[in-house]
Amino acid sequence: METVDSRSLARLGELLWGYRRALDRLEFALTMQLHLAETSRRDWAVHVADLVDEVAERMGFLDLERTVLVGDDPTSLSTIISTAPEPWPELLADHQAELRAVSARIEELMRVHHVVLDEQRGAIDRLTSTLAPSAAATGYDRRGRTTNNPRASFLFDGTV
Repeated sequence: METVDSRSLARLGELLWGYRRALDRLEFALTMQLHLAETSRRDWAVHVADLVDEVAERMGFLDLERTVLVGDDPTSLSTIISTAPEPWPELLADHQAELRAVSARIEELMRVHHVVLDEQRGAIDRLTSTLAPSAAATGYDRRGRTTNNPRASFLFDGTV
């Protein structure tokens, strides 16, 4: 932001509230995804995925607004806080602290998501390995059952 006037700071404050609301919704969506995964409620997963998409779209609009407000070479929020007139430093610092806190909570949720997904993938792998036959059948016996014995097998779509 080239000039730090009250109008620009007010718009920046509104923009930061928008980011906070969007990140709070993302945190909620990720928490719900974990809850649904832990309780095996897959029927609501599509709604949570839609919410994540809405948040991503909203973040895109907020990023565009930020670019319009601060330009292509944005000043850091810390710099704006240090040069802003009263009462803005405290208000903007509160935004900054909350944005950092919600970002940390989202990072932790993402870490837990990866752990849960790895556990579920491992469970599926273990289940499929017990269900899969140890070796693929090479043909059929005289009664039509699959067999791995080459002397007792017949191929119906190839040579005997």
